Amino acid sequence: LARGGDGSVYAATANPGRIWRVREGREPELVADLKKPLVTALLPSGPRELVALSAPDGGAHFLDLAGKAPARVVEAGAVKALLGGTLVDGTLYAVGGGDEGALLRLAPGASAFETVATVNESYLRSVVGRAGRGGPFLVAGGADEGVVYRWESGRLRALVDAAPSEVTALALAEGGEAFAALVDADGKLSDGATDRDKGPDEGHKGKTKARKV
Repeated sequence: LARGGDGSVYAATANPGRIWRVREGREPELVADLKKPLVTALLPSGPRELVALSAPDGGAHFLDLAGKAPARVVEAGAVKALLGGTLVDGTLYAVGGGDEGALLRLAPGASAFETVATVNESYLRSVVGRAGRGGPFLVAGGADEGVVYRWESGRLRALVDAAPSEVTALALAEGGEAFAALVDADGKLSDGATDRDKGPDEGHKGKTKARKV
């Protein structure tokens, strides 16, 4: 689900991957059929555009909500599935993988994704971000090991490490705190996490341990 810049609510379905406009008192309206099994994310981009991510072997679909222009599609390339995304100052950051977890970047108007980081997990599952003083600040979650990563100034580092699990969702608070939802293979909540960001020069200085809620 996502609320578009036009105020409408948009919902995605799977098998087939379709996007519907939902407005009170009206029948749902089909906006797009992506011709893919899954719509993995819906990201509002301005008042008249919605970005949808698809999988498997999908990409980013830029949809004109007014229906006046055909969708622009940028394929994910070697990444087998895009599973999450976030927009920061007009730049699309997407996560996914297949053979290895990948963080991708698509600049405004670009025709191809750029891989900016990879991890030793089959997928990166989720990502959230915002603009920072030194550039974009992103937090990404893995699909296998329960690791939450921080990407800043072109570097991806492990932030916290839970028991082997999937980081299904992330959120950033105004004060800079990151919140993560993690489930294990049985669908149970993780038992917690510990600090993993132990650089040779900084150790744990200025950081707090992750806590389970």
